[in-house]
Amino acid sequence: MKKSELRQLIREEISNVLNEATRADIMAVVSDIRRFNRNEIKEIDDLVLRTLNNLRFEATPDNIEAVTDHFELSMDDNYKIPEDPVIVKELYPMLKDDDVTPIGVDNLSIEGDDGLVHIFSPLESDMVEDWNNDAKIQKFIKEKRLFLGEIKYDEWSIYGINGDKEVRNYIIEKYSW
Repeated sequence: MKKSELRQLIREEISNVLNEATRADIMAVVSDIRRFNRNEIKEIDDLVLRTLNNLRFEATPDNIEAVTDHFELSMDDNYKIPEDPVIVKELYPMLKDDDVTPIGVDNLSIEGDDGLVHIFSPLESDMVEDWNNDAKIQKFIKEKRLFLGEIKYDEWSIYGINGDKEVRNYIIEKYSW
């Protein structure tokens, strides 16, 4: 298998996983909206917090206000929110995350039980050389805030990177492609 074919296969697999996860998150919110409309969830504040949790956003004052405003503006005359995934999808551009978000599917990041962030990122050999010469990367390693593991396939590698959120944001900003 060629390097480009492997890269494309990994992108497709990660994209499928992310798309399926997003669909599940959205449908969980639609289910909660349905429960709210049936008075099983009594307060809009509870629905808002559940929505942020399901969509994996922090319950910051700005995010709480954005979801509350959106739901209230979407209500009909009977104070019911449409049970429509589009209503939920409209929230994504309104919500903010303090972290840098990976662009595309070339980076996948998850938070581990140990508080470190696990990042899986394809790095080209010239990027590894840049990595080894990067003073900030060396500082993170010396402080024991960054750990790198390599999975090799022919001449191509994917690296599992563990680090805190500052490390994650730096890597995504500097080493994404």
